[in-house]
Amino acid sequence: MRMLSDSMYPWRKEGQIVNVDASGSVTGGDYVYAELHSQDDGEPAGRWVKRLTKSMPDEVELEQLNPESRFSVPRLQVRAIYEMVDMEEL
Repeated sequence: MRMLSDSMYPWRKEGQIVNVDASGSVTGGDYVYAELHSQDDGEPAGRWVKRLTKSMPDEVELEQLNPESRFSVPRLQVRAIYEMVDMEEL
């Protein structure tokens, strides 16, 4: 997938290709693709490439790098979280 913003710069910049590994689990500190459950129209309510800082039973905490920000998302709203990997790791 292609980065659509520079919110994760300097890790990745806008326009750069990133890879999603849907085969494994994620842990705190991983760069992740997070997708929220869909709206009534079938489209996901949100999709982000961020850094997972905390994964708790009731919520996940995500971090962006540019500008620096952390936010929590209720677990019930999260459809999936996958690890982002470099080509060499695939």
